[in-house]
Amino acid sequence: MVKQKSTSKSAPQNCWFPCGVERAFGILVHLSTSVLVMLCCLRGALWPLLAAIGWHAFVDGTVVYSAGRFGLPATEAAVAAFGIASLFIIRWARPAVDGGGLAAGSFGAGTSHARDS
Repeated sequence: MVKQKSTSKSAPQNCWFPCGVERAFGILVHLSTSVLVMLCCLRGALWPLLAAIGWHAFVDGTVVYSAGRFGLPATEAAVAAFGIASLFIIRWARPAVDGGGLAAGSFGAGTSHARDS
């Protein structure tokens, strides 16, 4: 833990913002795969799960290849593009997820609660 603190303190100050932006795009990619897995569970279809696995593998493979072949700026641009594409995946899947019983306030519908009795 001490070594981690000293390493982060020695990092240049101008790297914090780009790292945060890159993490935000990375989180979008993970959210899109999570939404696809949730769609698989709601609909009982296998294709959203396969799409999530394929999307995650494609993103990871491209980023690893890009880092070794083209360098950091190109890799960060690829992560940004994947993050933006992930927004479209999330937006596309939202109506299907909302129609699957997860609209606001309906989570857990069909289960008995004390207030229902």
